[in-house]
Amino acid sequence: MKPLPSRPECFWMGVIAGVIAALAFSTPAKAACESQHVGLITISKHINPSREYNEEHYGPYWRCDRGGPRSWQVGFYRNSFDRTTVYGLVNYVPWEFGPPDLRLKLGSSFGFGTGYSEHSDGRPRSGLAPLIGGLAVIEIDRRAHVGVFFNTAVVAAIVEYRF
Repeated sequence: MKPLPSRPECFWMGVIAGVIAALAFSTPAKAACESQHVGLITISKHINPSREYNEEHYGPYWRCDRGGPRSWQVGFYRNSFDRTTVYGLVNYVPWEFGPPDLRLKLGSSFGFGTGYSEHSDGRPRSGLAPLIGGLAVIEIDRRAHVGVFFNTAVVAAIVEYRF
């Protein structure tokens, strides 16, 4: 069984969750976003696990859809090294297929995150790490979304609700 996060880490995770909630319900966010989404990163699987990685990347996020194919997203999760990652992403999802009540959306994400103190080959890293990957999302009745985020290292499942 994994040890629980330390008290300072729990505190900062709570602060980050509070900031995400404040962003989601703030007047500027409501004015800037065509729609807002809250989501959760759930299970994941590493594509080529050459070492023991954390496969539970649980973490909440908030996404602001500005209309069109671009949106931005902030959140946190437990990363592959079992550390907390706080991140910001820009999503670009230009391809949509299917009827309005059941659509497949395809695109990509790019951003930066904390908590990755080493490269995948073990070399040390300082500062923010780039987060780059693809998105495949099924939108159900324009409210609920289920999908996957993927890159060369990991595939992670996401669930999301539009409010």
